Amino acid sequence: MTQRWVLICGLVREEPSLLAKLEIIEGWKKRGIIDGVVFSTWLGELVNYPATTAALEALGAVIVELEPPLLRTVGHTVHQAKTLYYGLQAVPEGALVLKLRPDLYPIHEGMGDVMVGTDLDMTPDPAWPDIFQKKVLLDCTFLDAPYYCNDIRFYGLREDLLQLANFDLSTEFLCANTGPEQFFFRAPFARHFPAIEAFLQIYPSFAFHNEGLAQRRLDALLGSDFYLEVLATYFLIVDRYFRNGFIEPGQREREGVAEEEFSIADLFGPAGVAGMSFHPEAYASVIQDEQPIKAVLAGRFKRDDIGVRMAAALARVSDPGYRTGFAANPLRPLPAVRDLQMQISEAMAGMTHRQDLALDPEGRRYVVRGHSDRLRLAVQTDEVRRLEDEVSGLRRLVESLRAGAGQDETV
Repeated sequence: MTQRWVLICGLVREEPSLLAKLEIIEGWKKRGIIDGVVFSTWLGELVNYPATTAALEALGAVIVELEPPLLRTVGHTVHQAKTLYYGLQAVPEGALVLKLRPDLYPIHEGMGDVMVGTDLDMTPDPAWPDIFQKKVLLDCTFLDAPYYCNDIRFYGLREDLLQLANFDLSTEFLCANTGPEQFFFRAPFARHFPAIEAFLQIYPSFAFHNEGLAQRRLDALLGSDFYLEVLATYFLIVDRYFRNGFIEPGQREREGVAEEEFSIADLFGPAGVAGMSFHPEAYASVIQDEQPIKAVLAGRFKRDDIGVRMAAALARVSDPGYRTGFAANPLRPLPAVRDLQMQISEAMAGMTHRQDLALDPEGRRYVVRGHSDRLRLAVQTDEVRRLEDEVSGLRRLVESLRAGAGQDETV
């Protein structure tokens, strides 16, 4: 029988939040929903949290303590990957694992039923590459940014989640403007879906706190048939390899979005469609369950101008030859990719990309700029640690104030 484990990765930061999680997890263990718990953190972290240590010991949890890396990356991706990797090593082979953060995102009793009741089986299909053995359950994913999935909590087979514990820094060096989440979720798919790789070479980051710029970004993207192909490909990936939304059994299945009820453009606005939310700071749509993607893939959208183009894009990318025939060469990008890069640059002045700038018609000289690599070596002094603790404390305060104002901690 398949075991289920909970893996908690990272720093304690907010002990009351973690203790509340551990109380719920204890209930899952008593009910036989889970078989074990792993807490993966840094050496010395638990010294300051005796209540947490006592609660973990009472649970019979496995504690993994690690030396933190000196390499600092955007979003501490290397740190996150290290705690995830070693934490998964402490889990039995073949187990299903719910990965959590100690501080962010509260959990509830019903998530135990989600673990038991969510079907993660995948039907074999020779047209698709074998990436995961089972589907991975996501909390949510941004609509228009491939692989920008919530990395705070997810649930899947231990061996599949090990593919997310990625130490490959190519997402920083070969892609443009990526978020920390994309470091994890891009890794298993990168070599299989070159069209998305080509897009990530010119990917425009979200225009946080700038609605006008966000609209220009969206207009540039939706004006490109190549981008619609990327979007359609990503929808197919999410549908094939993931479940979306921690939704309790009995609530997941419901009426889909009605035929001809929405325009593809509606997916990107604040009103959205059923199963979506809107991130007010990024001005971006978030998919929170499976209905929006299933509705698009089933063709249940208006055939207005963008709908006709989206239907054609879906038809093109559904052909397996689209994947194998696409060339993601940053020195010699396909015309459709180059055109979108130029539209993005015009709409968002200063937005970097990872493609050739020389435009030498003879192909004898290439220039690639835009590399302001977000990497540094940590200097471990008492003053640096104090400042980092202060910054972390301020970030937690902002998050608590947002929560108090009713804003979700989405993605």
